[in-house]
Amino acid sequence: MTAASVTVAAIYYIFTLRINMRTQQLALKAQEQNLETRQAQLFQSVYSKFSAREVLQDFNAITLWSWRDYDDFMEKYGPNHPEHYVGFWELANFYEGIGVYLKRGLLDAGMIDDFLSGPIRIFWEKLRPIILEHRKRENWPTYGEWIEYLYNEIQPIALRQHPEIETKTK
Repeated sequence: MTAASVTVAAIYYIFTLRINMRTQQLALKAQEQNLETRQAQLFQSVYSKFSAREVLQDFNAITLWSWRDYDDFMEKYGPNHPEHYVGFWELANFYEGIGVYLKRGLLDAGMIDDFLSGPIRIFWEKLRPIILEHRKRENWPTYGEWIEYLYNEIQPIALRQHPEIETKTK
C-alpha cells in the first residue's frame, strides 16, 4: 500500500510539473506576443508621425538642401532661418527618438528597416558632416548620437537585404 501511494504521488507530481511547465511556456508565449503587439503599436505611432505632411515636407526640403561646409549650412539653414532650422530639428529629434527606442529594445531593428531605412540612411548620410562638426564646435559630443546609432544598426540590415545600396559615408 505504501509503495502504491508513493508511486501515485510520484505520478501526480510528474503530471503537476508537466502542467506547470506547459502553463509557464504558454505564459511566456503570451508575454512575447504582448511585447510584439506593443512594439507594433509603438512603431505605428512613430511611423504615423513620420507620415505627417509637415514631417514629409521637412524631409523633402532637407533632401534638396546644399551647402559647402558647416558655416555655409548654418548661414543657410541655421537658427536665423527658423523655417528650415525647426524642420531640421524636428527630423533630428524624430530619428534620435527612434534610436533610443531601438537601443532600449522597445523597437525591432528589422521593423524599422522595413519601413524607414531609406529615410534614415538619406538623413544621416546627408547631415553626418554637419552633425559631427556641430559636436566639435559646440563641445556637445552626444549631439545626434542616437541618429548615428540608429544608422549604424539599420545600415547593415539594409545592405544585407539590398547589396546594390551604395554607402555615402564610411
